Amino acid sequence: MRFVVDDKPGIVSAISGALSKVGANIDSLLQRRGYPKHRLPFVVTTEPCLSSTIERALASVARMDCMLEKPLCLQMLEVEDKAE
Repeated sequence: MRFVVDDKPGIVSAISGALSKVGANIDSLLQRRGYPKHRLPFVVTTEPCLSSTIERALASVARMDCMLEKPLCLQMLEVEDKAE
């Protein structure tokens, strides 16, 4: 998921709380230096879960007053290695 926010304390906590509430767990968070705090992009990946689970969390995250854009959710498909 990609978020673009007006940076304030507690944003990551609020997002992780919304994910936790629906049973999703954060796998990683990526935030690069050099972006202005008033328009800060960052990416969160979760452990594998249902798309509907993420959609429920994003519905509440999108209403946060710090969100400058609608959160972007891109599904990552996991390919099983079927080595013989």
